[in-house]
Amino acid sequence: MRSFPIIPALRAADDLARAAASPSRVIYLLAAGLSTLDVYLQQLRATDKEVMVNLDLCAGLARDAEAVAYLAASGCAGVISTHTDVLSAAAGRGLYAIQRTFMIDSESVGSSMRSLRNFVPDALELLPAPVAPRILPRLREKYPLVATVGGGLIGSLQEADSLVRQGLDAVSIGNPDLWSLQ
Repeated sequence: MRSFPIIPALRAADDLARAAASPSRVIYLLAAGLSTLDVYLQQLRATDKEVMVNLDLCAGLARDAEAVAYLAASGCAGVISTHTDVLSAAAGRGLYAIQRTFMIDSESVGSSMRSLRNFVPDALELLPAPVAPRILPRLREKYPLVATVGGGLIGSLQEADSLVRQGLDAVSIGNPDLWSLQ
């Protein structure tokens, strides 16, 4: 993430080639189904990409340990989810565990901080990204080794750069026009 902090957040098959051509080694797969997942994984892995599958958004797979086992066998590198039990299963299989966290108010921030007492993921994806820098000091104080990714509502490369300069390790961006810019 740190070598190229823009993570393409792939949502449509039409953008698969652009994600594969992006300079990032990490790709977030946010929209796939059981019938298309293997195609996405094969094409992205052929270009040496590390694919993180958002299990919460993957049609046809339940949010459980069996789905995690399937993803591990399919060659994905990590799992994105809001569910710590799924992320714990992913970590147990050697997959990268990314906890997606929505920072919509002070209660959701508190709830996210409390959940970290039970399971510490490899990374936290903080949504929406423009809010993430506000909670970084509190997060870094208690969990300095957890990578942070800002996601959602990033409208420009300048905004992405600003978020990284404010302390995020990376940003995930759904706009393909911003994936290859440096």
